[in-house]
Amino acid sequence: MREAIGALAALSAMAGPATAARAGATPCWIDHGAVVASAAFGDIAGDFIIDLSRPVSALHETRANQDGITGEFARAPLTFAGERIAELNMPVVDLDAQTRPFDTVINGVIGWDVLGRYAVELDLRRGRCRLTLTLPQRGVRRRPNALRLVEISAAPALPAAVSDGVDAQTGRFRIDTAQEAVQVAGARLSRPKEGKDASAPVRLRAVSVAGVLVEQVPAAVMEPPDAGVTGSLGLSVWRGGVLRLDPVERQATFRRPDQHP
Repeated sequence: MREAIGALAALSAMAGPATAARAGATPCWIDHGAVVASAAFGDIAGDFIIDLSRPVSALHETRANQDGITGEFARAPLTFAGERIAELNMPVVDLDAQTRPFDTVINGVIGWDVLGRYAVELDLRRGRCRLTLTLPQRGVRRRPNALRLVEISAAPALPAAVSDGVDAQTGRFRIDTAQEAVQVAGARLSRPKEGKDASAPVRLRAVSVAGVLVEQVPAAVMEPPDAGVTGSLGLSVWRGGVLRLDPVERQATFRRPDQHP
């Protein structure tokens, strides 16, 4: 009996913890200030924008029509980052204004209704782009410097502070991975000292999130402002770091190697 128990223990050790979560990952890239990755929605396979600030995923109407889809919704399996959702109901919308600048065909946008089913890690260190999805678990140890992750209007937001060099504003900001700029509701936005040219981008003096300070950030005023949020933090903030979101434990972390050894 003792030998049998020992054998079972050895097998358990080899198998790893019973509660270990399955993880899938995919390479991604940044195009026109947006995170893009490959996915397949039914027979429609190719490039999709990955937008953590979008509550509901969407299929590009132009691409849907090419496949004979003419209704307001399409239902099909979604395969993405090593994961498969058996049936996803995706609205069909006109994304021309968002996708027009892209050189490749954008099939749609994958939003928080999909990404929020997982613990999400977006690794943008040193020019890389990798997205990892892990089945979330309860009772995960709180990470050092973790921020409280909340959902506002069905999209994630976290606390941050922005400054135009004169005034500072704190609040809850959406996590925007589909554009470069930071958007702020009702802010006074300043230009850098060297930005005397009218074509110079409007910038914030600094953004602070999770102890990370990002300076001279391209910015815009959020119009109209989203209810309950102070603004959104675009890729100009997340570049160079690792962002982790855990929707079950309601925590988020952000780390940049150049500021946190």
